[in-house]
Amino acid sequence: MVPILISAVHYFARFLTIVIFARVIMSWFPGTRHGAIGQFLFAMSEPILGPVRKILQQTPLGGPGMMLDLAPMASFLLILLAESLIIGGLRSLM
Repeated sequence: MVPILISAVHYFARFLTIVIFARVIMSWFPGTRHGAIGQFLFAMSEPILGPVRKILQQTPLGGPGMMLDLAPMASFLLILLAESLIIGGLRSLM
């Protein structure tokens, strides 16, 4: 049972990473957020990117006037950290 959970956590982390990456790429093209794929990517990634963006806006890295959104990069790191912590905990159960 534990190997199945480990695989599920791994694939879910990869799914979130791909969704965020696709949203970043689509943000380079105007008007893509209004399509079905853009709405799906926004709905899947905003629960992660929104809180991270709010936290970064309170720091010097993402304060007023910052033109680069660092939330996707920080989210990638948080997803990797959460994945390794969860998988490490699951492996200790084996």
